[in-house]
Amino acid sequence: MNNVNSPAFNPAFNQQTQPVYAFALDEDSAVNAGVLPFITETGAYTVQIERAEYQQASTGSHGLYFRVKTAEGLSGSFSLSYARADGSKIFGADFINAMLYLLGIPGFTWANAVNEKGQPIQVAAELSGQLIGGVLESVKNQNDDGRHMELRQVFEPVSRCTASEAKRGEKPEAVAKMLQRLGC
Repeated sequence: MNNVNSPAFNPAFNQQTQPVYAFALDEDSAVNAGVLPFITETGAYTVQIERAEYQQASTGSHGLYFRVKTAEGLSGSFSLSYARADGSKIFGADFINAMLYLLGIPGFTWANAVNEKGQPIQVAAELSGQLIGGVLESVKNQNDDGRHMELRQVFEPVSRCTASEAKRGEKPEAVAKMLQRLGC
């Protein structure tokens, strides 16, 4: 009599079955534990602008929220307010103008896009995908124990010249001086 559970009748009987895991070990992933994929340290970075999204603050001021990524895959973000509610320019406009100058772009236009939540947003179309240098500072949040990044300088990634250095034909020194002031 042939028994379904006998090795002669069922060759799969002697084969061990492997458990089906809900989550399987990935040793390459394990060694990355604790390595954050974000820009968290003050320093000079060459970043690709993934998105420069229009923002309007509760005060009515206008700004851009930048999502950026380094060649090493670190992600970061920072905001620049460029106009008050009445339309008068504020400090962030200088940074945006420096970016435009260094990128050789005369201006940008608004384009429709969708954020991660599926909500419609406006983005600065000509800035998307551009490479720019930025000195970013890790700053403690005012209302909690967290930190955020603030832009302190913009530079051309290859020459490391700021817009003023490039326009005047000067040697690149401002980025190094800024980093020294920030303790880097």
